[in-house]
Amino acid sequence: MSYTGPTQPYAGGAAVQENFRGMIDHVLSYNPEAPVQIIKRRLNTRLRQIQDRRMWGGLLIRGELSIPAAVSSGSVTATRGSNLVQGDAFTAWPVNDKASTTLLNAITIGSGEYQDIIPTSMSGIEVGDFVLIDDGLANQEVLLVIAVTLTSFKAKPLNTHLAGATITESSLVRRQWRLGVTRPFYNIRGVTSANQLILDLPYGHSSAAGVAYQIVLAYVSMGQNTRMIWSVVNTAQGWRLKLNMPQEVLNTYDAWRQTTGWVYMLNDYIPDEIGRFQYELYPTPSLEQGFPFLAYRTVENMVEDEDTPPPAIPSHMLVNGAISDVLLLNPKSPYYNPSAAAEFNRQHESDYINSAMADDSIYMNNLMWAYSNYPFENGRGAAYYQSHDAG
Repeated sequence: MSYTGPTQPYAGGAAVQENFRGMIDHVLSYNPEAPVQIIKRRLNTRLRQIQDRRMWGGLLIRGELSIPAAVSSGSVTATRGSNLVQGDAFTAWPVNDKASTTLLNAITIGSGEYQDIIPTSMSGIEVGDFVLIDDGLANQEVLLVIAVTLTSFKAKPLNTHLAGATITESSLVRRQWRLGVTRPFYNIRGVTSANQLILDLPYGHSSAAGVAYQIVLAYVSMGQNTRMIWSVVNTAQGWRLKLNMPQEVLNTYDAWRQTTGWVYMLNDYIPDEIGRFQYELYPTPSLEQGFPFLAYRTVENMVEDEDTPPPAIPSHMLVNGAISDVLLLNPKSPYYNPSAAAEFNRQHESDYINSAMADDSIYMNNLMWAYSNYPFENGRGAAYYQSHDAG
């Protein structure tokens, strides 16, 4: 699970930057015929285009990856071709410690279309969660939450459900389950009881009964507004995690993921079901750990009149770009002026160069130390050397 701290999305209002209303009026002064909605779109488009050209120091955020301890109590039975895992009397998996509520209004359409689902409480239900709806009938199902409000969430139910059906989510959901160290990870999508798991894929290996297992958090999702992880630290061992290793590297050195313990790599992985970036922790963590990180976030659209661009992206740069755009809107307009548009666009590019230099003076982000990624070995740390001191 990842947590990010509060962000300051704007650069101090009109005292530092021209606000959104002022930017719109500025652009309108060069083409009063331009529709305000188009101006708003062009200002936000220019903002996103500028964001994509570099990693701006003003878009850094801090957070922490919170990793739980591995779960391995009891033993399990896995059947080839089934996505259900049956535990014995000692597994005691939590069923509803993340969310526990009931369906307030019945779901009368089960066609797999997006619809708003209203529970009696939204406590614990978040975007990206998998919740289990169970009304004691054969139509039990796991739903992916793709949006939330204060009173409802949006999902695609395949079945109808009665009012009063339970809606639960276990803290084990989105963790990974596997048998031994020579079987792959399977993602947990639901926990139906203290002795049964639902996996994201059918178990593809020989059936096994009464065998040991592990539930770990091997893959972590970042927020949808996260563009790139910049730095992660293992404070327990005193080292910086190696970043941006592809899956091919891990699959070459440790295809079975046999190594577990203190994490020293954060490896690129696939996006999750709602498009959030995912990373694989290596070695696979078995102990409770926390990793502080810095990351780059995505710019929010300017919407309210008081909104301003984020730090280090000056409002006049966006205004010059948008003026260039609106001077080319309508060739029949008296405000149509290609030569002026070209000049404003040149000024926009000059503004970008100056802004990038100013941003580097705040946070030098173009220094990436290649040696920190290679060779493929643990960088050790102060705690490691103290515990392994021969003297």
